[in-house]
Amino acid sequence: MALDQCLWEPFTRCQLPSNGSLVPLRNSLIRIAEDWELLGLSGSSPFQFNEEELKRHDEQAQFYEYSLSLWDLVKEQLGTDSSGWIHSEDWDSVNKRNKYLYNMFIDTMSEEISAEEAAKRWPFLPKDA
Repeated sequence: MALDQCLWEPFTRCQLPSNGSLVPLRNSLIRIAEDWELLGLSGSSPFQFNEEELKRHDEQAQFYEYSLSLWDLVKEQLGTDSSGWIHSEDWDSVNKRNKYLYNMFIDTMSEEISAEEAAKRWPFLPKDA
């Protein structure tokens, strides 16, 4: 019996990333619940989401996607991976670049969110931030 890919997603694509977001798992559960009958599953879905929960999920999903984009951009600019590892000989230059990018991010976001909230979103908080 072949299973639809969306039934495997909670197990294959929903590990908790370093930011601890449950958005991917919740997204998979919502898709399964919405497609329950189309998937040929009997009964009704054991997980239900009301309109308020779906709206909140959509907002969190947008924030999650934004966060992933920010992480990817910062990692690319710093030449690192998700752990933040760099060669020791590159430490000074990468640290300066990170501080510059961080300050630019704080300034750019200052009209939308507080500096404290912006700092929480930054992947690699500078030591002197």
